[in-house]
Amino acid sequence: MTHRFLPSSAALLGLLSLVSAATIAASGCGEAFTLSGGAGGSGGAAAATTTTTTVSASSASSTSGGTVMCTTGTECGAKEFCLKDGCLASIVGICTAAITDVNQYSPVCDCGGVTFWNSSFVAGHGKVIHKLDACVASDPIHAKPCAAGCGEGQRCANLKQGCGTPATFASCWVVPGDCKGTTVAERACEGDQKGNCDKLCNLITKETPFILETPICSP
Repeated sequence: MTHRFLPSSAALLGLLSLVSAATIAASGCGEAFTLSGGAGGSGGAAAATTTTTTVSASSASSTSGGTVMCTTGTECGAKEFCLKDGCLASIVGICTAAITDVNQYSPVCDCGGVTFWNSSFVAGHGKVIHKLDACVASDPIHAKPCAAGCGEGQRCANLKQGCGTPATFASCWVVPGDCKGTTVAERACEGDQKGNCDKLCNLITKETPFILETPICSP
């Protein structure tokens, strides 16, 4: 399993980059425009300096064959999502092809702090994804805690540091409706004791507390 609720070391470096240039060519018009604002944060005021976010033309392609830039996700096609290096409205991202297999475990984190099992669940819905991995509490865009109330179609992933400890990291996820085709597994907690190994999708769907084990368990 490649993702275990840990931040990716360089998830976006191959797709998005910040450069010192002051302008970026607007797709389709040949004119340049300047973007202002900071390069991250969870909602603070934009920095006074002018920065520009750009993307490599070879990083991602739209279904029409060309690179499509995006800021809100509505610019992307039915099988794409907007991948941005941050969530400020001024940051430009690229429309990126989504995974087609709903069972494939490759979590992504949206700008609302919700983790999706993979990008197939955000394709065509105007979603902005800022991280190709699960949301965590230490992210600039914090994982949405279950205590804040998960939305429709979301379940609580109740990750604990240990079955006998009160510390937990419970955040909102979207997982497949049928977990039969999924494979990744973790160890359930039965009270203060370790329980059976079960599919992670099942554990999140049932909102069962669980822990991460090494070596990874097999149901």
